[in-house]
Amino acid sequence: MDSGQYVYHEMLNNRSKTVNRSVQLADGDQYRLDKLSPGLLYLEQVCRMLENIAKLQQQNYSLQKEVEILKSQHAEIKGEQGLRENLLQVS
Repeated sequence: MDSGQYVYHEMLNNRSKTVNRSVQLADGDQYRLDKLSPGLLYLEQVCRMLENIAKLQQQNYSLQKEVEILKSQHAEIKGEQGLRENLLQVS
């Protein structure tokens, strides 16, 4: 695994930990949920899932932008290396 892939995997690990933490309920929230009727509890769960999906979509968008940046940086570095090799061959 090269350094770019390592950095990418570390970013994914950190982001997944953030998402998992945001889903956990506080004690007060759990008590409140226990008092809801089954229909309202279902709606509460659906809302929480939709909120989680929205967060994941935002993170996915951010990751896609980061990948685009890394790809362009990688292409730029490869281009510079190619130029150096050409200059060395000409010299």
